[in-house]
Amino acid sequence: SSSPSKPLSPTRVTRRTALATSLSSRSSPRKRPAASTPKVETTETPPTTPKKKQRRSKTEGHAEAESYRHVPDLPDNLAPGLILVFIGANPGIKSGLAGHAFSHPTNHFWRRLCLSGITPTVLQPANDVELPEKYQVGRTDLILRTSRLESDIPENERLEAWRVLEEKIRRLKPEAVCVLSKGTWKMMYQGIYGRQMREQDGWEWGWQEGQRIGAEDGWLGSKVWVMPSTSGRVTVPRKEVQEGMWRELGKWVHERRIARGDVVGGVKEED
Repeated sequence: SSSPSKPLSPTRVTRRTALATSLSSRSSPRKRPAASTPKVETTETPPTTPKKKQRRSKTEGHAEAESYRHVPDLPDNLAPGLILVFIGANPGIKSGLAGHAFSHPTNHFWRRLCLSGITPTVLQPANDVELPEKYQVGRTDLILRTSRLESDIPENERLEAWRVLEEKIRRLKPEAVCVLSKGTWKMMYQGIYGRQMREQDGWEWGWQEGQRIGAEDGWLGSKVWVMPSTSGRVTVPRKEVQEGMWRELGKWVHERRIARGDVVGGVKEED
């Protein structure tokens, strides 16, 4: 019979365990601790919403307009039977203080009046008093009192002013009027028809077909031409388009001077 196996001594067990551990560590690569990535602190910027341009309320605009009451009204430059009368919205502060129309240095009126051929040279604002006698044209405004912006004038005041303007045109009977801004023409249109102008009414720059102002028995009324404002703030339509409108209007004025035998600046208008 086989003799029972002797139990291993504690020393031999310890050596065998150590040897196994050593072989295991050689067969599998030792894992290195992952390198720590330095933490970078970032400051998040909250998304910014572009600020909307705040519009003045009508109450604020009208209140501001009251502060200009001390500026004198701008007198008309008119006479009976003119070829053309320019109609602006209302005089600006600089014009009111100077006492002459289109006095702001950025306003294009006097330069474009010359460009059109209606005047032979670029006049100064102080020459506005010469327009009726020398050039057979005149100027007035829908609103006679001054303000910084057209929108400073309340709508009810503009509608009331239209009735005064219509009577003025009826009394002086110019052949045509040139309204200097779509906004002014829309207010005049509302006065004529008792309703606001709609896009389907077929509006466009230039002659307003079928439109007359101040008609009465024996007189058909003044023809209507609408032009963009000559304010330096107006950039639409393009400059070339606006200048083309002025040249076309100037050509019509030239033709009417010839037909009437008018004298311009001491010289009779000829072909």
